[in-house]
Amino acid sequence: MIRARTSSPENIQNNIGDRRKQTGGRFARVPSLSYLLFTFVALLGLGAMVTFAPSAYAQQAPDGDEPVMLVADELEYDQENDLIIARGNVEVIQGEQILMADEITVFQRENRIRADGNIVLVQPGGQVIFGRTAELTNDFSEGFVRAISVLLADDMRIAAVSGQRVGGVELELNRVVASPCRECSGNRAPLWQIKASRVTHNSETGNVIYRHARFELFGVPVFYTPFLSHPDPTVRRRTGLLAPSIGSNADLGLTIRTPLFVTLGPSADILFDPMATSRETALITGEFRKRFNNGQFRLRTGVTKERQASDRIRSHLDTEFNFDVNDYWRFGGDIKIASDDTFLDRYGIDSSDTLRSHLYAEGFTSRNYATIEARSFQGLERADDQGITPIVAPNIDIALIGQPQYFGNFLGGRYEADLNIQALTSEQSIDSQRLSISGGWELPITGLIGDLTTIEASVRGDLYHIENSINRDTMVPFDGIRGRFRPQLKIDWRLPLVRSVSRNIQQFIEPVGQLVIAPNGVNDANIPNQDSTLFELDETSLFSGNRFPGLDVVEDGKHFSFGVNFGVFGLGGGTATAFIGQSFQFRENRADLTGTGIEDSFSDYVVRVDLAPTRYIDLLWKARLDKDTLEARRIETQGNVGLPIFNVGFNYLFFEPIDEFPEREEITATLRSQLNDRWSAGAEWRSDLTSAGDTIYYGASLRYTCDCLDAEIAWRREFTRDRDVAPETTIFLKATLKHLGQLQSQVF
Repeated sequence: MIRARTSSPENIQNNIGDRRKQTGGRFARVPSLSYLLFTFVALLGLGAMVTFAPSAYAQQAPDGDEPVMLVADELEYDQENDLIIARGNVEVIQGEQILMADEITVFQRENRIRADGNIVLVQPGGQVIFGRTAELTNDFSEGFVRAISVLLADDMRIAAVSGQRVGGVELELNRVVASPCRECSGNRAPLWQIKASRVTHNSETGNVIYRHARFELFGVPVFYTPFLSHPDPTVRRRTGLLAPSIGSNADLGLTIRTPLFVTLGPSADILFDPMATSRETALITGEFRKRFNNGQFRLRTGVTKERQASDRIRSHLDTEFNFDVNDYWRFGGDIKIASDDTFLDRYGIDSSDTLRSHLYAEGFTSRNYATIEARSFQGLERADDQGITPIVAPNIDIALIGQPQYFGNFLGGRYEADLNIQALTSEQSIDSQRLSISGGWELPITGLIGDLTTIEASVRGDLYHIENSINRDTMVPFDGIRGRFRPQLKIDWRLPLVRSVSRNIQQFIEPVGQLVIAPNGVNDANIPNQDSTLFELDETSLFSGNRFPGLDVVEDGKHFSFGVNFGVFGLGGGTATAFIGQSFQFRENRADLTGTGIEDSFSDYVVRVDLAPTRYIDLLWKARLDKDTLEARRIETQGNVGLPIFNVGFNYLFFEPIDEFPEREEITATLRSQLNDRWSAGAEWRSDLTSAGDTIYYGASLRYTCDCLDAEIAWRREFTRDRDVAPETTIFLKATLKHLGQLQSQVF
């Protein structure tokens, strides 16, 4: 075997020795041979790979100055014909690329080279290029390969009878077949493939042109086009038409979308996405995007004219932006507005019940946070009254948290401080401005038996300016200024205990207690409750110093909360945990807290049970139980049970009515079945179980997944009715083809 590792002819000649056959004259310039051959095959492979896969764009021709190692069973120099011939297990290694062939010949007089037999080029990115014969001019601008095929790192396979490079920038592949399918097809025809009589790729323009292309499923042609052109994956963005979509809607009839994408320089673009319907005027919609060095901006809008006697204009606006000011501050927002309540749902844009708009600026340091923001809301349900919906502007929050041991080793602990400034304005309801300041000190203490005690002392002051309010007790109108001050002491104690029941099971039990001391009667009935109306007593809020979610109502008086955490843990992964707790209020019964669970001296019980004994069973049950009758006043249950072949999931909710919030009871059930490695099926059902409720929706789906295709057909029946939005049945088809993208259509 002869080896040469050099880019210099003199070094190659010194390493060949007696095994060479030489008749006189100068020796072969092996660096030119390897450089040209590598460049030729790399360029041909680059063109083929760029046509079909973005990952291949990173491949570049090797640098001619890199060292080259040539390995062959025999190296021959024919001086008479000025030929260099390497035969038998030829390997040329340059950098991270490896070229293998049965024989390589350099025609120095004709300035061309040829490789024959079992040509294999291994690329650094994992791509492998195969060929039978290859020829190339010495400036590698012209070249030809027979029986070329490419295996990409992501399993895409490309084969052509021949490939030719023209002018150094254009690659022509003749009689091309491409497909990533392997596992799903076995020895049969690929599940899908693309065939074309000729594919041309221009590396300067980035255009890929197909001649007489057809798409085949299971070897059967299903789509043909005599001409098709698209940019190669090296072109990240280009103006042009996107794939159209066709669907059907109970309200709109037949719908057709034909998106047009327009680039506006390297950092901005527009998507023009109109939708034509058979029953209504076309919806003109689009999206504008722009990126900056320190942020981004997006705006989407749509408008149509209703085909009714009123001829009203219906539209919406959806915009989002965020920008970094420096390492500590940023600002942004999102604005969502619709011309009427049902426009978004009717045209399938958004099914939300409320549109939220938000503008903000916020700053961060290691332990502190500050924000100033404005919020507005547009309710889209029938009962929503925009006149009483407030606008929040401004809302300022500042939160400071001290370092542990901030006051020195003698006192220990750390401080916390919060500031809130908020203004609420509405057209037909309460206007209020609030200033809230609170501060506290927290000290954790570890006891001698492993118990943990946390002492927290805090004070809070609130000042309100109120207009158009009504006293909650006397129902008398009130305008004016009100304030309150509340000191609070909170002592939290817990004792975690762990023991080993056996070699594989550990048990955990933790009694928990908390005493909260504050003055009674702190809340003023003239202060409106606008952010604490939805009270929820559960295992998380039971041990909170203020069990109300907002700031308009504070926790006053003294109460003691207690409970026990249980847990059993298996070393194999199975777990079972539970909690039960209650609270005792040192005060008389309060009618203003009726329905919250803490209106009496003893609160309702809060319970949580979480069971996951195996990976096939996961159950969670949370409840609030009446302290006297143990009747459920609130239940949340969810779980998944079963093997992959048959798995049932469910979610059940029950909320007892509280004040203006009605009773809520509903259930959602799902069924999932992984039939085999490729086929899966599912079904879903959701129903309102209250006396006035009914089925909300149900549906089913079937999905097929393999190495080159992800296809799904889904059927869904919606029963929701909201003014001009009627119940409908939908059949939806979606197919994702590896490397090609997603095709989808709504049948009706």
